[in-house]
Amino acid sequence: MSAVRRCLAVVLLIVTVSGCAHYMDHGTVVDKNYRPGYSTFVYCGKGCFVPVYNPPKWVLQLRSGDEIGIHEVSSGQYDRYQIGDPYP
Repeated sequence: MSAVRRCLAVVLLIVTVSGCAHYMDHGTVVDKNYRPGYSTFVYCGKGCFVPVYNPPKWVLQLRSGDEIGIHEVSSGQYDRYQIGDPYP
């Protein structure tokens, strides 16, 4: 496998695995999390580094009955909802 294909495979793996939390689209807001955007470099072998930009994320943690999950929202929605508010 060439270095370029190996780099692309690694980047695709990172993008695929990055969102493994339980997704919910309704519930009561129990927590809020903001993660600013950042860049990382993935080493692909033979001196090959690929920059990967991870954009900022605004996430509401929701509870519905016994289930807890997350819902990624816009910055405006993040500011609008407070802990204890029903979503949506």
